[in-house]
Formats: sequence, C-alpha cells, structure tokens
Amino acid sequence: MKKAFKNSICVLLMALAIAVTQIPVTEVAADTASSDFQMNGSILVKFTGTSEDVSIPASVTRIGDEAFADNTTVKKVTVNANATKIGYRAFAGCTNIRQFDAGASVTEISNGAFSNCSDMQAFYIGKELWKLGMGVFAGCDSLKIMMVDKDNPNFVMEDDCLYNKEKTKLYLMLPGRDKDSYTMPSTVTDIAEYAFWGCNSIKSIALSSNLKSIPDYAFSNCKSLEAVSIPYSVTEIGIQAFADCVNLASVYAPPSVTNIHTTAFDGCVRLVIRADTGSEAEKYYTDWKNSHSDQSEYEDTGNNGTDSPGASGNGSDNNGTGNVGDQEDNGGSSAINEKSSSDGNSGQIDSSGTLRVLGSSYIVGNKAMVFIDNTAPNVQGAAAGTESVSQDSDSGENAPDLTQIGGKSVELAKYTVVEGHIIADQAFYKSREVIDYTIPEGITEIGEFSFARSNLVKAVLPEGTTTIGYGAFYHCDTLRDVKLPSTVSYIAPKAFDKSLWLNNWMIEGKGDYLVVGDGILLAYKGAGGDIVLPEGVKQIGADVFSGNVTISSVTFPKSLTIIGEDAFADCSRLTDYKGGENITDIKDRAFSGCGFNTFHMPVGVERVGLRAIDFGGTNRGTSGQVVVFDSTASLPSASYEVTAQRLSNETDRAPALNQVAFAIVGNKVDEKDLAGTILDASENGFHGIVAYVSSRESRKVTCLVANMTKEELTAAYIPQYIAIDGVNYLVEGKEAAVCVGKGSVQEAGTLTVVNTDNKLAGEGTSAQLEGNTGKYALHIRDDAQARQRLAAAYEAVYRTALPDSVPVADIALVDEGTGVSVSKLGSSVLSVTLPVPKGTKENIRVFTTDRNGQLEIVPFTLSEDSGTLTFKTKHLSPFAIGSNMVNTSALDRSPDTGDAVHPKWFFALGLASLSVLLYFSKGKKIKKAI
Repeated sequence: MKKAFKNSICVLLMALAIAVTQIPVTEVAADTASSDFQMNGSILVKFTGTSEDVSIPASVTRIGDEAFADNTTVKKVTVNANATKIGYRAFAGCTNIRQFDAGASVTEISNGAFSNCSDMQAFYIGKELWKLGMGVFAGCDSLKIMMVDKDNPNFVMEDDCLYNKEKTKLYLMLPGRDKDSYTMPSTVTDIAEYAFWGCNSIKSIALSSNLKSIPDYAFSNCKSLEAVSIPYSVTEIGIQAFADCVNLASVYAPPSVTNIHTTAFDGCVRLVIRADTGSEAEKYYTDWKNSHSDQSEYEDTGNNGTDSPGASGNGSDNNGTGNVGDQEDNGGSSAINEKSSSDGNSGQIDSSGTLRVLGSSYIVGNKAMVFIDNTAPNVQGAAAGTESVSQDSDSGENAPDLTQIGGKSVELAKYTVVEGHIIADQAFYKSREVIDYTIPEGITEIGEFSFARSNLVKAVLPEGTTTIGYGAFYHCDTLRDVKLPSTVSYIAPKAFDKSLWLNNWMIEGKGDYLVVGDGILLAYKGAGGDIVLPEGVKQIGADVFSGNVTISSVTFPKSLTIIGEDAFADCSRLTDYKGGENITDIKDRAFSGCGFNTFHMPVGVERVGLRAIDFGGTNRGTSGQVVVFDSTASLPSASYEVTAQRLSNETDRAPALNQVAFAIVGNKVDEKDLAGTILDASENGFHGIVAYVSSRESRKVTCLVANMTKEELTAAYIPQYIAIDGVNYLVEGKEAAVCVGKGSVQEAGTLTVVNTDNKLAGEGTSAQLEGNTGKYALHIRDDAQARQRLAAAYEAVYRTALPDSVPVADIALVDEGTGVSVSKLGSSVLSVTLPVPKGTKENIRVFTTDRNGQLEIVPFTLSEDSGTLTFKTKHLSPFAIGSNMVNTSALDRSPDTGDAVHPKWFFALGLASLSVLLYFSKGKKIKKAI
C-alpha cells in the first residue's frame, strides 16, 4: 500500500511538471523579465544585451531613438508583432548586423535608423510600412538584398531599387548593387535624399526625363560615378548632392537648372561642368572653380558635410549646410556623428576654463580626450569576430576604465594635446564651443585643421611654438585676434585662409606686407608692378602672390632663404627677379605659370620642389622653355612637400622643371655628374635635354644628356634654335646626346606589391586601390624607425611594451612615375591583404598610428580558408599584426543569454526532480519524511 501510494505521488508530481511546461506564457511576461531590454512603458529605450540573434519582444510598441546605436555584437534582428515604429538612428553604427526582419507591424522607420550598418546584407519590409525617413540605409555598403512583402501597398523593389508603388518616387538604390549602370524609369519625378548614397559600383546613370530636382545628398559618396547628364526637367541641385564623388569628371547641366547649392559638388576633385553660355550653371561652375581650387580639406578631415544621417548640427558648416535636415522625433537627442573628431565635437567651457567635450569624448585628468574615428575612415567598428580592446588612458590622475564608459566597450581614445606639445590634427575642427580656448604653454605644433571652421575668437600661440599645420585656422570666421611668437618658423598652406583675422588685415591692415613669426611673409595686398620685399623676410609663405597678374618684377632681400608653395603661381606677367643670392629652397609650384623669358636658377639653391618651374600654363613654345643654372659648382636636388602626398594631387606630382625642354648648365657634364641632382633621370626633376653654352661668340649650345629613351629623343621635337635671355642660340649635338631615360614604368591603373621580404608580407599578399588611375607600387618593408613609432604609441595607451614577437612593417604607397610616397588617400580606400603571421591564433589585433603618432585600431576581415586577413585604410603608416597583445580581462564577458528563462521551467524542473527522488528513495525515509 505504501509503495503504491509513493508511486502515485511520483506519477502525480511528474504529470504536474509536464502540465506546467505546457502553460502558455505570453512574450510580454518572458521579455519584460529580461534585463537586456530597458523599457519606458512600451518603448524600448536601450538594449544592453550581448546576444547575436535578437528578437524584439511583443511588448514593445516602439523601438526608441538610438536604442541599439553602435552595438557591435548583434548580427540578426527580428521585430515581433506590435512594434510600429523604429526610431531615429535606432540601429545606427551596428556594424555587425547582417540581417533584419522589420516584421509585419512596423509602419514607420525614422531618419538614419540603420545608417552605417556596414555589414547589413539583407532587409525585410513588412506589409504595413508606409513611411521611410531620410538616409535610413546610408552607409549600409553591403546591403544587396531587400524584400518587400507582396501585400505591402506602398513599396516595390525593382532592379535593386526601392520605389513607391506607382514608381513616381525612388527611395533607395541598394548600396551593395553590383551593376555599374542604371536607367531610371521615366515615371520617376522625385528621388529621396541619400537615395544613392555610397553606391560605389555605379559608374553611369540615366536620369528620368521627368525628374524635378536632385535633392540634398542624393548621390553623395558614389565614388565610381564618372558622368551624369541632367535632364531639362530638373531645376535645382541640392546640398551636397554629388559630394565626394571623387571620380565624377563630367556633368552636363542644362539651362533649366537655375539653382545649384554651393556645396553640391564638394569633394569632386576631377569635376568639369558643361553648361550653355550665359546660363546659371556656367556662372556656378566659374565660381565653383575659384572657391574649390583646393579640395584637400574634404580629404584630410574626412568631413565635407556629408555627415551620416542624424548627425548633429555640430558638424555643419557655418552656413548650416552640414545639417541633414530635421531630426525626426529624436527627443532632443544631440547625437554626435560616428566620426566625432572630424565633425567637431560639441562641448562647453567650465568654470576652470577646461573644454569639456560632449558626445563621443571624455575628460581624463583635466584634459579633453576626443574620440576620433580610430578606424580607417568609412570602415568603422571592430573586426568581425573580435572584441574591442581594453585600455587605460594615462591621464596623470584617476584614469577611468574606458571599456565601461557609454557601453560595453569603446575604441581607443585620442588626446587633443599629444605628448604635451602638439595640438592634434582636427582636435577642434568645426567646434562651436571652443570660443575662448587658451592654447597651453609648451605647445610646439598646431596640427592640421586643428581649429578649422571653429568658433575660436582669439589665438595666442605660446613662445616656443614652431609649426602651424595645414589649414590649422582655415575658415575661422570669428577669429579676430592672432598673436604669433617669433619662434614660429613654418606656416603650412591654407593655415589662415578665409579666417576673419586675415580677411580683416587685407581690408584695413597696415602696410602692404604681413610678416609674422620668424620672418614669414604671410600675405600681400599691394598694387603690384615692380615690388621690393622688405629686408628681414626669411620666407615667402604659401600662395602669397598666387594669381597676381599685376606683378612684373620682384626684388628679393638678402634675408630670404625659402620661397613657399605656390608663392608666385600663375603670376603671368612676372618676367624678372633680382637678388635671391641666399635662397636655399624653392618649393612646389612656386613659379608655376610665370612669364619669365628665361628662368635663372639662383646660385645657392639646394632644393627645388615639384613643378617649381612650370611653363605648361604659358604660351611659351619649346624654344623658350629654358632654365639656366648659374652655378658652376653644384646643382640642387629635387624635393617635394606633403601636399604632393595626397593621392588626388596626381597632377602636382610632375617634374620640378615641368614643360621645360632645355636645362642649361655652367660646365660640360656627363650623366655621372648629374647623379642625385634635379637633372638626374632617376629623380622626378627634369625630362628634357641637358646642354651647355659651347660658344657665346657663335651663340651655340651643345646637347649632352637626354633624360629620355632613344626612341623618345628620336620622336621629340628639338628646335634648331632656343632663346636664352632674348638671344637665339643654335642647338647642336642632338644625335650625340647620351640617352638615360627609364621609359614607361607600368600601365596606368596598376598597383604592384614589392619588398615583401619581411615578417608581415608573404604568400597571399595583395592590395587594391579604389579608383586607381595612376601607376603605384605598395612597399611593405621592415623599418626600425617604423617599429619604434608604433611601439611608442602602443606603450602610451597600454602601459606595456609591444611584444617583440609582433611583426611591424612600414607600408608605403609610391607613385612609380615620380617616386613620391603617397600617405593620404582622401576619399579613396586601400585594401591590403596579408597572411596571418605564424603563431597568431586568437585575439588578433591590427594597429597603426596617425600622423600625430597616436595609436589606432584597424578593423579587418579574416579568411580562415586562405589564412589571410584584409584591412582597409585611407592613410599609410606603420602597421602591426599580433594576437593576445593586450589584457582584455576588463571586457564584459557576460554570456550570450538572449531572452530570460521563465520561472515556469524552474518550477517544472523542481517537480520532476522531486518525483524522481521519491521514486528511488527507500521506504523508511519516505515514512520519516511524511
């Protein structure tokens, strides 16, 4: 009886356990129990979980603004029934999301909701969606599949493009579309803002003949787009409509186009606009060429106003053109663009005078730390399958655990002040709050674009400052007061261009010459004619006289040693100079396009930059393309400046003596005497004939060396006479000239990888340069200084030495035609594939440094099949690849829990366990227990 009773109890308990498991539990109960979903009523405010596959609970009626923003863990999202709206930037920057199912209930997706989800590949639109915000998928470069529910009455997909049902409006071309041409249906009258953003495969587009306008940002970042013909139906082109289309070479704008925004073609470095004479488009293009003659700002800062959708206005220009439109229902969020350093960080000055940078920045040890995009531009986030790196920033006091600020982990921090003496590149670019910032004592260098387009009012540089970088105070429209110490010895081009301070001096400043720092002539506003530079001027700054067609001659002071970049460029009436006996450097394009009858190279010149003398922009024929070297002792060497290292400045990487047919030397020489000089055929200095005056009485010159091949010399036009100082000289000895030309290096558009005999390169090494039209070689080489630089940057962040086992290589992109090492790729991207170093198994990291020597993490993709990894970069510097290099113990290692386990399962498990326990227990114990 007792045994039967016991068995009955066991059966009853087991049956009850099974019954409990069958009790239906609504998703509301299950999901609201999960701490991964932070809720405000039925609004999902923030997801804090670590799941890769996320199911949005049915209890959620709205996914809030930035609820998942910058989450790098989630890979798949499914929206269950009841959620009707996906908020502003809700999933922006989720770089690992690959698949998204918007579900049947979603009716509205807000601005920038999925912007910069760079790995998004597939998206499903349910049957209820009717409203799509601006730039929802901008930056989703991998998106190539979009499915629309067949019962959706509002949207339709065709040819990888999303239209409304009537095909009168085009919302989106999938960025992952791999076709290179597109013909827009003639039914289309409107296209959405950002519709073609980042469609990098498209080369040609035929627009609808009924299209009304080209809206803001419509074709931004279409890097392969080469030509567009705008139909007569179009009347206006909006803000940044074609911005950063770096290969856009030809646009036809008909007379119907009467309104083109000033920023419509920002960053289009190769653009030619064809327009009818007298049309608004022609007038626009004339003004555009003048105001956009220098495009490097967009390349160096990575911010031409084409901010990701939903970026705050902090990144906009003073005219507000950087704004992408109203932020729809964002609850007042002041979200900062993912490229926060480039956009200019929003901040405020506290009572102590410390700039407290908001958004993606933190204050460490009373110093502003700006979180710059440490990854290669446009390739953001950690590498797939890796974790972000933990680091302790040495602030001198109370350094926080950066892995726990603002989320589970963050990328590396960068300081606005580097090593105590450098204001970092772009440190306060476009900052609206850096008004009364005091530049600290001990600063020796102001970085590139460090205060450009900011609201800085006063710039007092401390004693000891020596260098002001490219565009440092460019377009500072509120900068009224500038004080430069006498220690400033170098001011890069564009440093003060378009600043209020310089503009005011040009209007009401005293005298004709603005001389600052250590004798640097920064600006000139005289009447031209025969000008005499004041004694004490040691350098003529960049662009000082550029384009001045009133100057006929110039007298250089004895104090002058350097003539800067573009100093006299396109001074077409400049025919003579006097003095200059102490000049040592003539920099890039210094006299390009000048009207000299014969240019005499000053005796003491040691270095001559690219296109320093360039007759290509003049009407001088071959017989007048002559440069005379007055020195009989030595010849200068060829040099180049950092501006030539920008990929887009390809035309500037021409010989130092460009379009010069004859170089007249003082003595009879042979090719050995020319080695290492500007006339060395292996240098990028001169491609012509070296000759000497063999008889002044008979007025003859004799050819000695031809910097060309025999075939090129035979085919070249060699005039019978050349003009030297207005006197004709007979040319002799062409046939006897020694030909030392190197001929063509390789085909245009090629990129070869060389010098792979180091620990990083090897079998499987390759590289690809986006939009390449030149002849380049990628050098991967061991370099002790490169390792020292990267090791110093690594130790500064992690406070431990870079392991000796970690391979480091200096990676350099060299223009094969000129020998110039290209370091900045602007809007182009270089992809480098390397074999994974031996012994590197897990926790792989790729590191590099920026121009200021600060450490950066480089995202990459790993191919286990080939044993290689591929990373993308926009600048060249030392790179390191290794594993287990840093302590990652501070990372959140919470398990991937997904949804919480409902209590019913614990109750059922308890009942079942008790049943089993009773069944196998002995009788006495049962009796005792009862």
